Amino acid sequence: MFSFLNTFIQKSRKMFLIWWIWILFLILPLVKYSAVPQGYEISKFIFWQIWWLAYLLWFLLTGEWRNLLSIKSPAVKMGWIFILIMLFTSFQGKEVSLLGSVFRKQGWFFFFQLWIFFLGLRGNKKELFPLSFQGLGLSTVILVGIGIWERFVGWARVGGSFGEPNAFGGYLVLVFPLLLNKRWWFAGILALIGVYLTESRSAAVALGVAIAVSLIGRVKSHKITIIQTAVFGLIIISTIFFTYNWRGLRISLQDNRLGIWKMAVNAIIARPLSGYGVDNIEGVLNNFVSGKDLGMKGLVIDRAHSLFLDLWLWSGVFGVISFIGFLGGIIWEYIKSGKNKDWNLIASIFSFLVFSSFNPISISIWVLFYWVLAMVSKTEK
Repeated sequence: MFSFLNTFIQKSRKMFLIWWIWILFLILPLVKYSAVPQGYEISKFIFWQIWWLAYLLWFLLTGEWRNLLSIKSPAVKMGWIFILIMLFTSFQGKEVSLLGSVFRKQGWFFFFQLWIFFLGLRGNKKELFPLSFQGLGLSTVILVGIGIWERFVGWARVGGSFGEPNAFGGYLVLVFPLLLNKRWWFAGILALIGVYLTESRSAAVALGVAIAVSLIGRVKSHKITIIQTAVFGLIIISTIFFTYNWRGLRISLQDNRLGIWKMAVNAIIARPLSGYGVDNIEGVLNNFVSGKDLGMKGLVIDRAHSLFLDLWLWSGVFGVISFIGFLGGIIWEYIKSGKNKDWNLIASIFSFLVFSSFNPISISIWVLFYWVLAMVSKTEK
């Protein structure tokens, strides 16, 4: 009797997590952006808070939190250091806000949520895989359908539920390699089409990198045919062609990443060790506008449009080093593991790194990225 009850409880807690992840990947990307004073991603932020609260209860009540006390992975230990450094440096800015800026809401607490999300998924990967892809595939079909409709009614560049072409394209780029060779492979093809609809150059470059990494993995695993090689090569060539021929090639003041990077470097030089606090730099970059970039003075710039510059601005040099140690360690442990490797997961990680080098990151993209990290993370179980 007690054995049956214990088995039922174990299966029930797994099933809750499986279906809750399915709901996350189905709904979070589809929640419409809100260009309101409360924040650009307030709708996605609210849904994430509700979802994470239920997930936290599962994490605590099922005893998954005990795994925090027996972590042997050096990469995960470095991840803890990264979180603690972010917490400390969040108190170094002029205004202390663990919730982050009004516009993004990606302060220290958001990254702490992502960290608990990551830790809870590490030991449940086999059960999570099938239904997670189903949720990703279904939401991708709907998202690209929205994009096609926007283009049909005359939108120059589609933004979907993200409200911004680059964020929309970046999410689709992360999804694309994940859906290859799965039952939802046609959703991966739709994601590819969606990237072209956004006309996002940074997403296109990230797409080329994702395909190249996936191709390398197939070659190393001896799982590729001549036809597949030709198709991948054609996609890469067409990506390069379309990237250099899109209407949006000309750079505006608002899109002048080089100017923003210069301001970020100047701000980093001013405070290289402690930074300015996580997602707490709204207005900081404007103090470092150079004479050549005076046209930016009317803008409120809250991101460096480069992940590693943002991390340095937020948490100083030690924050950057600890994040690189965490991420590099996760990838290294996975590649060096003896098990069969899914190179499409690695391709998704590299596409994130390329895309995030040119753009701010949406909540949906951060959540998907940490899920991918959990899927490749070495566990002690």
